[in-house]
Amino acid sequence: RIVLAQPLQPGTSYQVRLAAILGGPLRAADYLWSFRTPVPQLAGTQPADGDTAVVSGLKELSASFGDPLNAALVDEENVTVLRGGEAVGVADLLYGDEELRIVLDESLQAGTSYQVRLAAALGGPLRAADYLWNFSTGVPRLVEVSPAAGTIGVEAGALKEVVVSFDAPLD
Repeated sequence: RIVLAQPLQPGTSYQVRLAAILGGPLRAADYLWSFRTPVPQLAGTQPADGDTAVVSGLKELSASFGDPLNAALVDEENVTVLRGGEAVGVADLLYGDEELRIVLDESLQAGTSYQVRLAAALGGPLRAADYLWNFSTGVPRLVEVSPAAGTIGVEAGALKEVVVSFDAPLD
């Protein structure tokens, strides 16, 4: 039995070599074998990749994986959220049970495109590219106004408020 000094890392190739002498003087060569740990694959995201109608106001995103990430590398250097190409502040990163939760400093804005980038390093040295997903928040639609559009004869001085309703929160 060989006890490891550190746990195996995701997406990594390993080679084990035991000296031939362990097999006695007649053993001609070292014992040698290789194996690798799986590269974690992105199993799902919230919001979903490609979603174009995400409700604005959310502050938490998440990504789930089929295998563990390199938890030691889950930090703001390896997790980036972009809003229209500009970085968004991340308040907290929570990782456990093969799920990464990203808590943003501020809520998602209406009518805006977002991209989340998780550095390839999180998946180990065999991971070829960053994990990416894109989504956008819906553009609020005007659903009600008062007085109604096109109303003629609104009495000057009598109207104390105008009512405007949207189907989603505004920024």
